[in-house]
Amino acid sequence: MRYDIHLNLLSCSMLCLLASQSYAVNSASETDPALLWTCKTAAKIYSTPVIHDGTLYIGGDDGIFYALDTKTGQEKWRHDSGHLIRSRAIVAGAWVVFNNGKSLTALDRETGSFAWDYSFNTTIGTREMDPWDYFQSSPVLAGDILYICGGNGIACGLNPMDGSLVFHYQTGIKSVIRTSPMIHGGKIYFGDWAGVMYAVDLATATTAWTYPTGAPIQSSPVYHQEAVYFGGRSTEVYSLNSATGALNWKWRDPNGSWVCGTPAVADGVLYIGGSDNHSLLAFDCSSGNLNWKFTGDYNIFTTPWIMEETIGITTGASGTMGEPNPNLPGSLYIISRQDAAIINRYRPPANIFSTPLIDDGVIYFGCSDGNIYALDQQAVFTKPYSGTSVEERSVLLGTVRTDAPDLETLIPVTNAGAGPDSVFVSLYYQKIEPYGAFTAEPLLFALAPGATQEVKVTIKPGLLKPGSYMPRVIFDSKNNIEILSFQKPFRFKVETGTAVTDDAGQPSACRMLQNYPNPFNSSTSIIYDLPKTVKVTLFIHNSQGQIVTCLADQVQCQGRNKILWQANDEDGRPLSSGVYYCRLVAGDDVMTQKLVVLR
Repeated sequence: MRYDIHLNLLSCSMLCLLASQSYAVNSASETDPALLWTCKTAAKIYSTPVIHDGTLYIGGDDGIFYALDTKTGQEKWRHDSGHLIRSRAIVAGAWVVFNNGKSLTALDRETGSFAWDYSFNTTIGTREMDPWDYFQSSPVLAGDILYICGGNGIACGLNPMDGSLVFHYQTGIKSVIRTSPMIHGGKIYFGDWAGVMYAVDLATATTAWTYPTGAPIQSSPVYHQEAVYFGGRSTEVYSLNSATGALNWKWRDPNGSWVCGTPAVADGVLYIGGSDNHSLLAFDCSSGNLNWKFTGDYNIFTTPWIMEETIGITTGASGTMGEPNPNLPGSLYIISRQDAAIINRYRPPANIFSTPLIDDGVIYFGCSDGNIYALDQQAVFTKPYSGTSVEERSVLLGTVRTDAPDLETLIPVTNAGAGPDSVFVSLYYQKIEPYGAFTAEPLLFALAPGATQEVKVTIKPGLLKPGSYMPRVIFDSKNNIEILSFQKPFRFKVETGTAVTDDAGQPSACRMLQNYPNPFNSSTSIIYDLPKTVKVTLFIHNSQGQIVTCLADQVQCQGRNKILWQANDEDGRPLSSGVYYCRLVAGDDVMTQKLVVLR
């Protein structure tokens, strides 16, 4: 096979002029004290930033490699590689070097001018293998050799000065390699898409050992005390003997989640993120015992960064095959190394599949919204967060008739935290049609610390067909530190109903309609028709026949009447769960209806 080294063949036209930049820089925000600046690019940012001498280097899915001022986010220069960049760059002498899946490219780190390019000469793996193929192999500098893995089973070593090839190895199956190489003890370690972990002797370019896992390996290996650690789509975490490849221990996720994050090791503890388990796992390196498990909001594909007493981790929603990588807010968590307790959390508006970098008190990372973020580390660690909550018990409306009036339920949303919040309300209609039969307002509101906002949910039985319904109201918090989404289910059945009226449209007989909701936990509406104006008394009795409250004792007009009862006694105290009876006396008519309170 022929390997091409292209030296200084790209013209200066490959460097886009600042006048044609497709990015924008936003400075610090008054509403977000942690945000120092953002830089908007033209596509998703999955790669991890690297910083050298006040310059941040990072690539994006727009194929552009950016050099930004770390203080302001202003662009110093850019290079259009022509292909998406999802690798972490590395500074090697005067060059900054990155992988775009097709080739390894070196640029002058000061000017962005082209230095050299090493082509993998393959189309294998140059695009995503599937929607969750987030990364490319990142170059690693060991001694005076730059190591990288390619899309067709190639692991190679290059002279960083001119890109000349000094080491080459290719796997027999030539499967795509997404992991970054790990160099230790005269060997290069990497995993491939076929699910095999390799150890290759650098002196002889021969295979030292292989370990098959049966599923793609996206987790780059790390070394600690004669062992190699990694995870993968096999749903397992592995510890292998670095010399022989023998299994020391492995751990399988009990729910079958991928464990695809690249691990980090500190003080004999292995930290690695999982996919559908939304968890960061902490293992004892020697025994494989699980020390603790932190569960966040979404998938963790990035590498945790370890500080003295805390750990930082980022999340992104990988979605499903039907809806991969939905545009949802990810999170940057700060948690305790000791017990995984949440210390704080920062939420940008989109997924984070970029491992953050901390430099001089600033946190830098890319986001799937195309922004590069710079955050004040201290502000992130101390940012006050909200304590928004919604009681998630189902609202049980029982059976309602199509001739019943609109059903209205007030749902309180309370912020018991120290920071403000923004809450977005959405509706899951289940099989409700038209959508106007199930509404909520307001749909978006700010919630100050200590404040409560009532959301009115309205159901219009007259617009619905007979049947059973189970819609939900969903409340999404922007600034909660733990629970971000609350769901309020509704349960009710609709039956056909025809009102008993005279020719003038007025009730022709006294009757009680079914109260709604029933059973209920907070309030219910008691509805009755009066054929004429008459004195009405309305009592609530307990199951022993004792009167607990009087809801009406007055003359009421002809027509339909409704009284709201909040399940309180005469003194306003909440009643316990149980069966109660509503007794209506309207002139000579006496009627009783059973009510069920569920607390």
